[in-house]
Amino acid sequence: MSENERKEEEAQAQLPELETRCRKCEGRGRWGFEGRCGLCGGSGYELTLFGKKVLALMRHRFRALFRELISGE
Repeated sequence: MSENERKEEEAQAQLPELETRCRKCEGRGRWGFEGRCGLCGGSGYELTLFGKKVLALMRHRFRALFRELISGE
């Protein structure tokens, strides 16, 4: 493993988690007889605070690109 690969792995290990197992359905994606879990949308995972911030940043930064792709401008 090169020095750069080692440094990259160390940096990734220091990042906070983006998502965690859903606390309502405990990662099953379903809640009782209601069907799909309302908190995680059936994925079994919910975003952490850091994950929400990353998603908001990506939506903000890529909004123009998505608009361009959809409208063909």
